[in-house]
Amino acid sequence: MGEFIWRLIYIFCCFLLLFESEDRGEQNQIAGNTVIEQKRKRLLREVTLAEDERRDLNYDLFQLAILTENETRKIKACYEKLVSSLRVIILHSPTDEKKEIYKSKMRDYCEEFIEMVDHRIAPHFWVATSIKGHFLRLKADYLRYLFEIHPKCGIYQVRAHNAYTEAKAFFTQNHLTKTVEWYRLRLNYAALLYLDGFPTAAMFICQQLLKSTKSKLIDTTMEQRIRRNVEFFKRACLG
Repeated sequence: MGEFIWRLIYIFCCFLLLFESEDRGEQNQIAGNTVIEQKRKRLLREVTLAEDERRDLNYDLFQLAILTENETRKIKACYEKLVSSLRVIILHSPTDEKKEIYKSKMRDYCEEFIEMVDHRIAPHFWVATSIKGHFLRLKADYLRYLFEIHPKCGIYQVRAHNAYTEAKAFFTQNHLTKTVEWYRLRLNYAALLYLDGFPTAAMFICQQLLKSTKSKLIDTTMEQRIRRNVEFFKRACLG
C-alpha cells in the first residue's frame, strides 16, 4: 500500500511539472512576442521621425544648386534610418496589408535616394570621390534590399548587379580598392550572389577578402564579419 501511495505522489508531481513546463513555455512565447512587438513599434517611431526629417531635408535640398559634404551627410543619415528600419519591419512582419504598405514606402524611398545619387551626387566634380564611392555602394545595397523583399522581380536583381558593377568600376578607376568601403562593397555583393543562388561564388569573394586582411586595412570587427560569412556560405554550399 505504501509503495502504491508513493507512485501516486510521483505521478501527481510529474503532472505538476508538465503543467508548469507548458505554462512556462506559453509565458516565454508571450514574452517573446511582446519583445518583437515593442521592437516593431520602436522602429515605426523611428520611421515616422525619419520621414519628418526627409520632408525638411528635401525642402532644403530643393533650394540648393550644389550639395556640400554637410548635405550629403544629412542625406545618408536620413535615408539609412528610413530604409534600414523599414527593411527590418518588412522582414520580421507577418504577411498582412500593412506589410505591403511598408514595402511600397521602402520602394519609394530607395528610388528617391537612387535618383539623388544619379543626378545630384555621382555626376558632379565638386562631390569628393570618397563620398561618391560611398553613395554608389549604398545605391547598390538599396537595390539589393528591393530584390530581397521582391525575390520574383527580376528587374531589381538586374539593377542591383548593374549597380554593384558600376560601383566596382568606380572604386577601381579611382584607386579606392584599399579602403574599408571597398571591403563593404565586395562583402555586400557576395550577399547578392547568395540571393541569386550562388553560395560558392559568394564564399570565393569573401575568401579573397580574407587573404588581403593581412595588410591590416580593416579592423577586427570587419574581419570577423567576413569570416562568419565564409562559414555561412560554406554551410550553404554543403547543404
